[in-house]
Amino acid sequence: MSDDYFRSIVFPTDFSPQSSAAFAHALRMAVAARGLLHLLHIGGAGEPHDWSQFPHVRDTLADWGMIERGASEAAVAERLGCDIRKALVKAHDPVNGIRSYLELHRCDLLILATHASALQRLLLGSTAEAAAQAAGTPALFLRDGQKGFVDAGTGEMRLRLVLMAVDLTDAAEPAWLWLSRAAARLDPACRIRLLHVGEAAPRLGASAPAVELRHGPVAETIIDHAREIGADLIAMPTSGLQGWTQALKGSVSAKVIHGADQPVLVIPAQALGG
Repeated sequence: MSDDYFRSIVFPTDFSPQSSAAFAHALRMAVAARGLLHLLHIGGAGEPHDWSQFPHVRDTLADWGMIERGASEAAVAERLGCDIRKALVKAHDPVNGIRSYLELHRCDLLILATHASALQRLLLGSTAEAAAQAAGTPALFLRDGQKGFVDAGTGEMRLRLVLMAVDLTDAAEPAWLWLSRAAARLDPACRIRLLHVGEAAPRLGASAPAVELRHGPVAETIIDHAREIGADLIAMPTSGLQGWTQALKGSVSAKVIHGADQPVLVIPAQALGG
């Protein structure tokens, strides 16, 4: 992996108030990565181009004390090393719109606010499999009401402990390597604990911490263990073609996404060359 492997973040927004926490995470992570943040809205053919509805990046950064109020767009790049790109995409449904955008633009991390919106319903529909194959990128899911690890009011990021649930597939080790580098960039004090629900722990590289074993229903055990240890984030590698849309279907990932107290990061194997 090159040093800039974690530089391009895409945040699709439906302009709803419920997506404000996810926006805060997207912006703060882009600043930490000194990367490029794509703010993406998928609209219908008749929807007007209203750029004013996009999240207000410079106002937010000023609220966080990172730039002076009234600073120019150029000042954001000069002071923070972070670039912002806003895009309006016309599409019949959000999934196809996101898929089309990702086919044309590099994306190292997709950040999704999951709530009872048209996006959520369509992700569960017939276009999900095609979108998953096209996206194939790590995705961070934040549910309504989740505090997450970024304070939307102050911009403080507290990512001190990540619980990564690993299985016996080949996806575990490359996902661990990806996560360890991403976490170090976001918060150098971050620790990662590995969990396997089953009888025998998978073997990862020598640099990985020991895998903790638990028994019980997989999703519920992951959720409960994350709560017990006070994790700030749950990470889950997926194998095959399970991407960000597949994670919202009836899988273990879906149960964790919809039941955990913490945001959930899904890391597809194909995003890592697996």
